[in-house]
Amino acid sequence: MSRLIALWLVCIAGSTQAATGLTLAGGKYTLALDYLEAILGGSKFTFKANLTSPTLSTFTLDTTSIGTVGASSDADPATTPRLTLDNGRYVLEIPSVSVNGQTYAVSLISTDLASFSVDTSTLKSISSNNPAGVTVANVDSQTVGALSIASTSKLAVSWIAPSGGTPTSYSIVARETDGVGKVATTAAAQASSVTLSGLKASTRYAINVTACFNSACTVQASAAAQYAATPDEYWQLQGTSGNGYSSVTKAVTDGNSLSWVMRWGGEAGSGYSGLA
Repeated sequence: MSRLIALWLVCIAGSTQAATGLTLAGGKYTLALDYLEAILGGSKFTFKANLTSPTLSTFTLDTTSIGTVGASSDADPATTPRLTLDNGRYVLEIPSVSVNGQTYAVSLISTDLASFSVDTSTLKSISSNNPAGVTVANVDSQTVGALSIASTSKLAVSWIAPSGGTPTSYSIVARETDGVGKVATTAAAQASSVTLSGLKASTRYAINVTACFNSACTVQASAAAQYAATPDEYWQLQGTSGNGYSSVTKAVTDGNSLSWVMRWGGEAGSGYSGLA
């Protein structure tokens, strides 16, 4: 088991990603996280920190190394280390680390942010057979008057299947680039598109499409993130004919609407006589 733990952490050391590195000096290993996103208490923080270990079995946080760094809205969720709190445990996700031409993902677990251990159940082999040609487009686009509007809560995502392997399914995740919210869905092996719903209006998202090569998705490959923003929200209605209200509909089916009717002239009734 100790040899396996050492292998996993050596994988972390081999990362081509600038945010993660492992060095040995003076009989002590240092795991350097130069860019780390922490999503805690409903807020996102970005900082750097080092973890140290004499044996590669457990790591200790070097409190003198902690520092804040500027947030990057273009940080790719497929490769960026992330710290979250889950059921009383801190989970440090390292989603993409490479060694000897093979890429892995693994998580470290802590209950106190002082010491961390490897969660063996999270070890994943990352394939090079990434989905290709990922595109993101608006849904229900149309022109109303001088405005080009579309759904403010949906985005359409499409991709081309990997050429070097046959996925068993796909995972599609959209994360807010300037917030902590995310929306996730799955697609069948034969799918090449999906519509993400439940998104926020006027919000920029980083969208990752991941191909899973077994039922547990422990062998996977992710395309580079694509970035897209949902449109601004317009409160509009449109009618087809006449002065009645029955034919009025929302300009976009999943949009919001605020409507009221003011009657004039004889239709107003005697109770409104003399009122303006």
